[in-house]
Amino acid sequence: FGGTAWLVLGVPVSGGLLYKEEFDCMLRNAPPGQLKIDYAISREMTNSIDGGKLYVQHVIAQNGKELFDRLDDGAHVYFCGLKGMMPA
Repeated sequence: FGGTAWLVLGVPVSGGLLYKEEFDCMLRNAPPGQLKIDYAISREMTNSIDGGKLYVQHVIAQNGKELFDRLDDGAHVYFCGLKGMMPA
């Protein structure tokens, strides 16, 4: 791909990460700045907002300026996950 990709991946434990080896390989081989991957591993990491579990929404909040800068530059955002994990 020719653009820039930023993946924010969230799972409860690191053993649940899908395609970790493939993503690591992509990071090693991508041109500088083309691929960024952040992990939110809720049962193993803490957020810098309140010290609680780290979820995808915390990663986005902690990188809000970067997200909005990317959106201003024409970025597309895709969210996916299990509907049952969202609050009612």
